Amino acid sequence: MSQLATKFRVTTLVLLATLLTSTVVLAVGGIPADDGRIYACYGNVNGLVRAVGQNEECRHDETALSWNQVGSPGPAGATGPAGATGPTGAQGTPGAAGEPGANGAQGPTGPTGAQGPVGLTGPQGPSGSLEVWAKYQEVGDARGPIAVPRAPGFVDVAILDLAPANYVVNASLYFYNDSASAGLAYCLLIVGGRNAQAINTLPAGEATSQSLTVTSTVPGAGAATARLVCKNNGLGGNLYIGAYTMNAMKVGSVTYP
Repeated sequence: MSQLATKFRVTTLVLLATLLTSTVVLAVGGIPADDGRIYACYGNVNGLVRAVGQNEECRHDETALSWNQVGSPGPAGATGPAGATGPTGAQGTPGAAGEPGANGAQGPTGPTGAQGPVGLTGPQGPSGSLEVWAKYQEVGDARGPIAVPRAPGFVDVAILDLAPANYVVNASLYFYNDSASAGLAYCLLIVGGRNAQAINTLPAGEATSQSLTVTSTVPGAGAATARLVCKNNGLGGNLYIGAYTMNAMKVGSVTYP
């Protein structure tokens, strides 16, 4: 046998022994390692490769090597042709009703419609009647001014007897004070069961006026009269009524809101 063949056989046996040894290391040392790589040492002199663990160091005459157990992904292949259209699927069940939509914006105002025809003239109503009861006394009247007593007494200025109905009664008075002290002019207008009051301070030597209005049903809860009474509700003053008027006007229905 030639020396070349002998050398080849020896080299082959050494490589086979190395591979067997690597297989044992793989089982014992965890090959591939946890990171998925294979670690090995290459003999710089004999050219032999032996597998080692991830943390195992190579000898001084070896070079450390590592490679992936699985190769890097190749480039993506070309896109294949589109497949044929599949058959139409069965119709699904109707979905639940959606929430109502928001209200739309208000539309523009439409044009004004044509004016309708004039209605027929209604029949003329019956003529209304106005009934008024009145009493008065003017300045300079022959009866002279009416003296106003101090409280508690009242003086009857005017009284109107009224038929049962609804009335609006107005009264106005003119007072003067001819003393050196002030008085207090107080008047009360009573119509049926309702009344109105007025009160004024009247200094010495001065004059004043009062107005009162009452709307009431007669007799209501009171008498069938309209009565105007006054008194001096102060501690001083000499008060007089120089003039007055009182009017009672009969009206239709009366509404108190």
